[in-house]
Parts: sequence; C-alpha cells; structure tokens
Amino acid sequence: MAACGDGRCGGAAAVRAGGRRPGNARGRHRPTSFPASFFELVREAFEQAHPGRRLRVVNTKTTAAITQLQDRAGEEVNLFWASAPDVFEVLKAAGLLAPVASRPTGAPATVGNQPVDDPDGTHLGFALSGYGLVWDQPYLDRHGLAAPRGWEDLRRPVYARHLGITAPSRSGTMHLMVETVLKLHGWGRGWATWLEIAGNLATVTARSYGVVEGVAKGRFGIGLAIDFLGHGAGQGAAPGGLRFAYPADSVFLPASVAILRSAPNPAGAVAFC
Repeated sequence: MAACGDGRCGGAAAVRAGGRRPGNARGRHRPTSFPASFFELVREAFEQAHPGRRLRVVNTKTTAAITQLQDRAGEEVNLFWASAPDVFEVLKAAGLLAPVASRPTGAPATVGNQPVDDPDGTHLGFALSGYGLVWDQPYLDRHGLAAPRGWEDLRRPVYARHLGITAPSRSGTMHLMVETVLKLHGWGRGWATWLEIAGNLATVTARSYGVVEGVAKGRFGIGLAIDFLGHGAGQGAAPGGLRFAYPADSVFLPASVAILRSAPNPAGAVAFC
C-alpha cells in the first residue's frame, strides 16, 4: 500500500493524490494491494489519531503499483504499503524510496534470517505475514474430502477441481508462496509439486482476495492465501465454515511500509509510519 499527502491516501492501483480536504485538512495518498476489509480499519484509526489529516487508499495489484511508480505515474503518492518484501527491494534498487528511521516497537529485529526493518533504512516492517491454506469445511464434508495440512497434500488427485490460487505473475503474495515451496523442496521437487497442484486447480483468480471469496462462496473448496485474508474471511460462507491453517513448513515474513522519495507530503507520510 502507499500513502500520500494533499488530503488523500491511495492504493497501488490508482496512485494519484487529490487536493486538500475542506478546512485545509491534510492527507496522504497510499497505493495498496490490500482489500478494504483490512485497510479501512487502519484508515479510521489513523484519522482518529490525526484529526487534521485524511487518508485515501487506492486498491491495486502489486505489479501494477510497481509499474506506475517506476513510470512516474505515482508522483503524488506518499507511501507504499504491501506484504511482499521483494517488492520493496525492487523500488529501493530503482531509487524510489526515501530514508525512514526505525522506531522502538518491542518487535524483534529479525524473524528467522529476515530483518523486520530494512537495514538500509528505506522501509519499515509493520506486521508479520504467514502463508497457508483456507478451506470451507461444509464444502469438504459434502465432497468427502479431508482438510489439507501442507503443500504436499495439494498434489493428491482427490483434490482435482477443488483448489483455487491467484496468478503468481499478478500477486506478490502468491509469488512468495511459489518461492517458499521451491526453497523448501528444491528446484526439481518444488516445480514438480507446483505442476501437480496446478493439475488440481478449479480456477486462477485475478486478485489474492478473490481466492478467499471463491472459497467463501463455494466456487471451490480450498485456496492458498496470506493469513490476514484467511483469518478475516467469512462473508458469504456458512457460519463457522471457513478454516485457515499454516502448513508445518510455512514461512513468516514482514509486511512493510515505505515513504516515496517524491512524496508531496513527507511530514504526513512520516506520521503514518
């Protein structure tokens, strides 16, 4: 996600900031790939803590946000906010991120071998994200399926036409899940695992949260999702039907926020961070 000044905050899809709000209230524009069910809570809390500022979040997929920022279409954006750590390395290498100071939060400096805050001081971790499996238990019961417990389970022919993922080329989250399996199992076995999983797919959604929505609405029974989407799922599903679990070999990585070097409202961006 990204945030901007000038009374607006926008997501990764629409990265243009608007003008000032009435009464000279100041805001930020923030691009993000997170769904409204997540960022609206953050926006409301921020505006309550900073009554003079307004935040506009524009939702977009991660890859589109990177392209827009690199093509200078996001010059009015103040912040970038996303869960995929590799995205921030791309923006840092392009010189698009401003320095931002770490602050004491009580969180550990590293998770495994992954720094929570960027050692070069260009982005800050704000949460830990894990990747796992979301399923609709009534759906599995109707089809006589056991709940999967790991990546390897998804290879089984019994799950044919019951799985859903989003396209790794469009989703930073799914891209990381693909890389996780490759790192855990090696190149040969890892790709063999993904090819067999692909043979069981019912669909490939356009957005990450489309996977959880598809499970909730019964389009397919099992999806691969980031934890905050899986735990927050439920609209359209039977009460208590949706479940989420981390595979035994799941990986946790920091989701981050960064200030853009071209931010029109750096003071407002710093306040959000």
